[in-house]
Amino acid sequence: MALEKYKKEYERGKIKRLVDQIKKERGGRQFTYGEIPDTVVTKRYFPLGKHSWRTYKELGYEQFVEALLPSVSDALIYDVFKIRLDDALHSAQQVISGEFKHPEKSIVWSIYPPVVPLRGDLAQGTNKLIYGESIDISFTSILDTSNEIYFILNGHLEDGIPVDWWLVGPQDELLERRHQKLGVKLKDLPKKIKTNANLGFRCIDILRDVRNERTPQWASSPYNVAIVNISSILSFFVEPSVWEIGGMLYDGINSKRVYGMPDSWFSYVPWPPFFSMLMYLSRPDFMVRLIGLITNHKLVIQLFEEEVQSYVKDLEPELYEEYFIGVHSEGAYWPLQSLGCKPPDLKNKKTYLDEDALCRWEYPEGERITPEHLGMTIEEFTRGIYLDISHETVPWSIDPKEQIISTGWGTKLKFVK
Repeated sequence: MALEKYKKEYERGKIKRLVDQIKKERGGRQFTYGEIPDTVVTKRYFPLGKHSWRTYKELGYEQFVEALLPSVSDALIYDVFKIRLDDALHSAQQVISGEFKHPEKSIVWSIYPPVVPLRGDLAQGTNKLIYGESIDISFTSILDTSNEIYFILNGHLEDGIPVDWWLVGPQDELLERRHQKLGVKLKDLPKKIKTNANLGFRCIDILRDVRNERTPQWASSPYNVAIVNISSILSFFVEPSVWEIGGMLYDGINSKRVYGMPDSWFSYVPWPPFFSMLMYLSRPDFMVRLIGLITNHKLVIQLFEEEVQSYVKDLEPELYEEYFIGVHSEGAYWPLQSLGCKPPDLKNKKTYLDEDALCRWEYPEGERITPEHLGMTIEEFTRGIYLDISHETVPWSIDPKEQIISTGWGTKLKFVK
């Protein structure tokens, strides 16, 4: 695992010491939007990442963007996605073979995007509805600081079932392959091409050839890429609620149309017809349709892999307590609270002059569902929970602890009712 190598080379507590030094030098004053250099091509998008924006406010550009993003991307994101893809394939095999006793009570990872849960019995149908009979999809991640492709995660679906995947890291020779007509290296395409759509099609020109070399039996299958900036991924890792994940997907997909940004923060190329239809709904309607499809509208509290948690805890124990434990201690919003969320008005240029307005995500009043409410520790809370709570459930009209259907994820499940 990349994290194993990273752990051996890492100076324990390094970032925490830097954070403390920065806070001391700045007298506790947080970093502002204006302090992000204009050379960072994704600067406008940063406030859309609710959780990562909080981290930037504490760490600043040099530590968050220049130091933390590349190292986290190289080790953490790479290993998390590897774990999730393996589990997605194994879980799909168990559902098809009948090894899953209760797929309707089981939660598995989607192969695309690998931050979205699927109910076991809905996974194949959902994938087939969105992606069709047969397809390759390459999750193409761009590092914000260098504007280069940093890693690529490719998966193949047959009849809605994930059957194969491969992962390309930042040192892989594949990123050096040149586009036949443009003469530009694959990793450098984002520097030369301004729009996600054009970038995606040029990536497909190269990656389709790679697919056909590796798996010629699928040479006639459609090819799709997802263009994703790494800054957009981090908030998904620490968000507990699948309903919030739905809102975050809407925000990133619609960052141009709804928030007036230069392009989508992440996008499919070409857009699957299902998403082409869904993206023009309102934010609440998008969430209801998407979460209905993937979990039957039920609340899922997301898994954050124990293997990865233990590494973060070992490397940066104080930051783990302050940021990771802090976010999950706050709990998960009820679905109705998530539907009532009002994001910052990022289409209005005046918002960028008001630091408070930039991080003003307004929710209906009321407590969230915390680990304490479920009688769980943070570790138990982050192993994955499937609850019989939907957008039709009035917050606190029921005891959430009594609504737990199952705990765990994929191949590691415990059924409660």
